[in-house]
Amino acid sequence: MQELKEVAFFGKVTAGVTHEIRNVLAIIKESCGLMEDILCLVRNERPEPRERLESALSRIQAQVDRGVAIATHLNKFAHSTDQSVAEVDLVEMIEQVVFLAQRFARLNEVKLEAKPQKSPLTIFTAPVRLQMAVFLSVELLFNLLPSGGEIALSASKVDQMYEVGVQWKAQSLGVQDPQEVIMSSENWGELQNAMNSLRGKAGVEKSSNKILLYFPKSIS
Repeated sequence: MQELKEVAFFGKVTAGVTHEIRNVLAIIKESCGLMEDILCLVRNERPEPRERLESALSRIQAQVDRGVAIATHLNKFAHSTDQSVAEVDLVEMIEQVVFLAQRFARLNEVKLEAKPQKSPLTIFTAPVRLQMAVFLSVELLFNLLPSGGEIALSASKVDQMYEVGVQWKAQSLGVQDPQEVIMSSENWGELQNAMNSLRGKAGVEKSSNKILLYFPKSIS
C-alpha cells in the first residue's frame, strides 16, 4: 500500500511540473509569434539581420514544438499513476512507450518505431506495470542489438488474449539462436516477473524475430 502511495505521489508531482513546463513553452511560443509579427513590419529594412533573426526564430519554434511534445507525453505518463488499474488502449500505449524511449534508442544507435495502427485495442490492467513490461522488452533488445539495429512495436488481438509484438530486424542478433540469446539475458527474468504481475506471459517467436507479450482482457 505504501508503494502505491509513493507512485501516486511521484505521478502527481511530475504531472504538476509538466503543466508548468508547458506554460513556460506557451509563453516562449507567444513571444516568438510577436517577434515574427514585428519582423514582418520591417520586412524591407536591412534584410541580412532580418534573415538571421527569422532563422533563429524558426529554430526556437522547432524546439518549442519539440518541448511541448515531450512535456505532453511526460504528463500523460505521470497521469498513468492516477489509478492502479484502468482501461488502457494498447495501440496508444506502445506509441507512448516508443516516444519516451527514443533517447535510449539514440544512445544505443537503434531505430525504434511503432507500426501505424488505427483501431484501438482496450484492456483493463495496471497502466504503470504495463508500460514497464513493454519498456523492459525494448530495453532487453537495446542491450543485445548492434548499432544500426531496428525495433518495431505493434499490438493485436489473438484469440482471447491481447498481444504486443516487439520485433527486431532480421539477423540483428548474429548467428546465435535468438530465442536462447534473449531468454538467457539478464533482463528476461525481470520481464517475466512483470508479466506475471499482469497475469500475462512473454515468449519469443523465432520465425518472425519477435518478443511476444500476451495480456488478458482484464487483470481482475
